[in-house]
Amino acid sequence: MLVALALVWARARVPDQAPPTREAFEERHRLCYDIYAAADNGAAYDLLASAFAGKELDHQYCVFAKAESQLAQALANVTVWDLQYQDFKVLAARGNSCTIYSKWMVTYILGHSQHSHVRVNAYEVVFELSKGPDGWRIVSSRILNENNLA
Repeated sequence: MLVALALVWARARVPDQAPPTREAFEERHRLCYDIYAAADNGAAYDLLASAFAGKELDHQYCVFAKAESQLAQALANVTVWDLQYQDFKVLAARGNSCTIYSKWMVTYILGHSQHSHVRVNAYEVVFELSKGPDGWRIVSSRILNENNLA
């Protein structure tokens, strides 16, 4: 009986996967900021789907759709100008999932009413990632700190 249970456990257990490198995570996460230049909402969704999965993908798309609606009502637009990652740590890794801490700043231009403003936001976030057939995807996020710096 114990041998049978051990075999079932061994087959069900996902072998540990190496978590994404800092470069791989940042390259994929960076795509999220391309949504403001997307041709339409379908293209924006596809960009988000390259970094997020499951309920987190749905959540991030809803946040984008709300922001896009508010921008359209205000006759405003956003152009992401710079994205600087400042810190990255793998906090935990097991099987095909891992927990990552990331800190970054995004500089963007908010244009409206024939003028524009440069804005800088800083973020510290813990992400849960899962590795599937298409690679690592963010499946949840928890904002630790969010600041408007300019």
